[in-house]
Amino acid sequence: MVENIPYKQRNGNLFLILGLLNAFIILFISGVIMLSLYQIINMKQAQEFLEIIQTLPFTPPYSILFYCITIMVVIFLIMKFRYESNLDESLQLLFFSLEVCLAILLMYILGFSTNAITLLLVADALNSFKEVKIRNRILALLVFLYLLSSPGFLHIFEKISFTTYMSVYNSNFQVVMHGINTALHTFNIILFIVYMISLIQVEVNEGRRVKQLNFRLNALNSKLKDFADISEKMGETRERNRLAREIHDTLGHTLTGLSVGIDAAIMINDVDQIATKKQLQVLSETARQGLTDVRRSVNKLRPDALENHNLKAALKKMIIDFELVSSASINFVFHLEDLKFSLEEEEVVYRVVQEGLTNAIRHGKAENIIISLTLDKENLIILIEDDGMGCSDIKDGFGLYHMRERIGKLNGTLRVYGHQGFVIIAEFKLRKDSQYD
Repeated sequence: MVENIPYKQRNGNLFLILGLLNAFIILFISGVIMLSLYQIINMKQAQEFLEIIQTLPFTPPYSILFYCITIMVVIFLIMKFRYESNLDESLQLLFFSLEVCLAILLMYILGFSTNAITLLLVADALNSFKEVKIRNRILALLVFLYLLSSPGFLHIFEKISFTTYMSVYNSNFQVVMHGINTALHTFNIILFIVYMISLIQVEVNEGRRVKQLNFRLNALNSKLKDFADISEKMGETRERNRLAREIHDTLGHTLTGLSVGIDAAIMINDVDQIATKKQLQVLSETARQGLTDVRRSVNKLRPDALENHNLKAALKKMIIDFELVSSASINFVFHLEDLKFSLEEEEVVYRVVQEGLTNAIRHGKAENIIISLTLDKENLIILIEDDGMGCSDIKDGFGLYHMRERIGKLNGTLRVYGHQGFVIIAEFKLRKDSQYD
């Protein structure tokens, strides 16, 4: 990237030097005029001097220097105020117009012996105004003022020139004074040209910097678009996985209960039709509850049991539902009476127990199941153990995969054993917002 700050600092320094040089030129010319008038008075040459000039000096000799210094100080204060204040463009124009009026007054007091200050005003205008139309109008006005105040047009105003004031001195002194005056004005023009070159360099560098920033911005926009596309695809993948997991958990739980319950209803239908009717009513309620859970999963809501009950009550209701639709006996141990879980922790525990029960009944054909929730220091331990068929070669299916995924979100671990029955041990560290009431 093009760094523009050093150029701006250099431009500011050049403008300051240009201002100081103009102040020195004004002091030099006003001082020479004042001394020349005193010289004329002291040498009693007023009569001869009045015959040469066409008009009288604007002010008494002793006040010329004072007026010039005062006007220059006011002009510099206005410039300083404009640069340090956050003025809108209309106020900037107003104060700049005041600078121009004071500069014209200053040149008039000096009999238009110098128009160097107009170059300072041009530099000031270029540095202050960025809008092209306003800048061009101001520059046209200042160029006209510069030409109008040059020595060739002095006869229009019938003012006393610097050369006329010098006529009271001998030729050697005149040469020295004219040399100093010419050198100061020449140096002022050179410094103004250097300032203009520096200003153009700042503008060019600023254009390059903006171009580079636009290029980088376009590149970043392109990367952002690609990132947004990737994020959207990742979001879609996460949502598909979430829905698949939630539907598996809810539908798997519900369909397992319905399958086992229907088998039981078929078996007892010929023996006890009243019991069969009760069993079918339980199955009907289980199906409705499963449908509710599916809808809530699709809507990214927690299980209905957790919405209406605390974790312990929700787990008890789940266990009762499982026992009603199966022949399994479920022993539930909960030693966390006073522990308050976060919402995410509650849902993870609920889904892990739900999946463990579903696997024990559907795959293990278990008749006795133990579910235990205990706390070891800051770690919650979930134990699900059954006396079912077990499995010597355990491979993660959909259910175990999502159990690991849920536990993994809490930075926990999941261990499974299938030698005698099936054992699931899930463990994770409770978060800071999980605490005892």
